[in-house]
Amino acid sequence: NHNNNHNNHHNNTKNNNHSHIGSSAFQVSPTNTTTAIPIVSLRAPGLRSTVVRGWCGNGHASQGNLSSPAEAKKLAQQAVACNGTSVCWFRLPLVDGGVAAVSTHLPSLPAVQGAVAQAKQAAETGVLPSNATGALRVAATAMQSCLMWNVIYHPLELGPFVQVSRSFAFYPYEIFEWDTFFGALMLAVDQKALPVALSSLIQVVKGKTLGPNLDGHGFVPGYNKGGRWLSEDRTERPVGAQVLLWIWQRWGDLQLRWLLELLYDDLFDWHAWLWAQRRAPPLQLAVPGSDPCVLPGQGPDAPLWCKPSWGMGHLQGARFESLDNSPMYDAPPGYDLWNASTFRMRLFDVGQSAAIVAECEALAKLADVLGKDDDARTLRSRQQELGALIQQHMWDDGLGVFANVLVNGTLYPRISPTSFYPMLAGIATASQARRMVDEWLTRRDRFCVPKTPQAWPFDHNEPTTTTTRA
Repeated sequence: NHNNNHNNHHNNTKNNNHSHIGSSAFQVSPTNTTTAIPIVSLRAPGLRSTVVRGWCGNGHASQGNLSSPAEAKKLAQQAVACNGTSVCWFRLPLVDGGVAAVSTHLPSLPAVQGAVAQAKQAAETGVLPSNATGALRVAATAMQSCLMWNVIYHPLELGPFVQVSRSFAFYPYEIFEWDTFFGALMLAVDQKALPVALSSLIQVVKGKTLGPNLDGHGFVPGYNKGGRWLSEDRTERPVGAQVLLWIWQRWGDLQLRWLLELLYDDLFDWHAWLWAQRRAPPLQLAVPGSDPCVLPGQGPDAPLWCKPSWGMGHLQGARFESLDNSPMYDAPPGYDLWNASTFRMRLFDVGQSAAIVAECEALAKLADVLGKDDDARTLRSRQQELGALIQQHMWDDGLGVFANVLVNGTLYPRISPTSFYPMLAGIATASQARRMVDEWLTRRDRFCVPKTPQAWPFDHNEPTTTTTRA
């Protein structure tokens, strides 16, 4: 019923001209048959036909009819044909602007629309930051409205979560790692949206993989589709401990210690995997990678035990562990960026290295709260060790910015936003930070971020340089 209401929300907003999609997906799960929940079928003039067609999670085609409650119940029964544990998806044949609903208890379409409208109004007013005024309130309203529109629920998860986009709601949905952490961070700005933020945190962290030894000590995958398909080969930028620490520091007086206890061990496992699997000699800095899922001890040509993700075991898979298709991963002429034996880039990544340092600091502070003194000492030692290596090998004094490094020790100045991560991690000195801000971040011909609101738009007569290498 929760999922039906979620899609009814979509249909209702369609009627309010927020969207003009010709059809809308809904789903029924096997629980509808095992608990014998009665389904009330509702038909509106906007429905071209009562016949619906769709597919099951195992790829089998499905078809049903909404002409009566008995026929609608058959839709739920078709979930059994999906091997009892899968989900059937159906697509309603709506005309543009049409409204239809499937509910387990509401007796009429107006009743469903009224319930959805009431819940929508409560949600929209409830998530607005109470301390925001003026233009800031307008911006906060826009941000929270976009976030709440991308909050969905699916029975494969323990609670609702924010997606990067509803356009990724297929097979059956997608939880991207750092996108979901950032969504949770933005939602957690205001206390009224905190429950959804915490639920999102839990869903993304608890999607942790089994790990390379299949012992449960894995990592938070780059994407997770309800446990049915996840990136067993790669993660993304590690930001989870930083987000959790921020939420704890802002809302710790709400007795959120349980959340730290629930997620800390998984986040530490993730860090331990990165430390062991994503640093490489000779500099022991972080490198992106993409590992084929073969059983421990078997060679790379052994059969895969998981469904392969896009790019698994290749350079593109490693790109997805960072900024996907960034030109900073375009190799210089004559240089092979991919090591097909280790499944690692032959490039030390300043963004990933600095992100690991920032996670060490955040995890150490969480360990302090939980009384995990040994963990805290280990994490702070690693923070200092890796931070010193970044300073030693990744600062380009000629350009005044941090840069990636090829495995032969050569700086590779394809500058991207990840070059500023050492500031986030507290690695950059004050003079280095000033140079990056003055010579890169605020330069109109580089990253073009104004120093003050009054500095925008830039003066087109401002002198520029022709020596930028980015």
